[in-house]
Amino acid sequence: MTPEETLAELLSSPQRCASETKAALQVIWPYLHAPQRSHHGAELVALFQRVGYVSDGIPPPSSALTVYRGELINAEEPGISWTADLQVANQYARGYATLAIPV
Repeated sequence: MTPEETLAELLSSPQRCASETKAALQVIWPYLHAPQRSHHGAELVALFQRVGYVSDGIPPPSSALTVYRGELINAEEPGISWTADLQVANQYARGYATLAIPV
């Protein structure tokens, strides 16, 4: 099953065990390219909330933190992944943009 197919299955199976879903997300998420092309951001956020997955396990920052968006779906709905690395955001914006934006 492709990462995209797995994501679709996870979204359509709310009764699936939370720990199984979280483990599957950890495996497939890095391989998904612009998941908001196929799924509404609210669906994806709800999936992450359902399993309690809100960070990569690093401690919360103790001071202000600058983060960047690498992909913009449209002006009203920004994407759901963020990075503290500007180069990573630029790479995603160039490679996976679903809306023409200058970089």
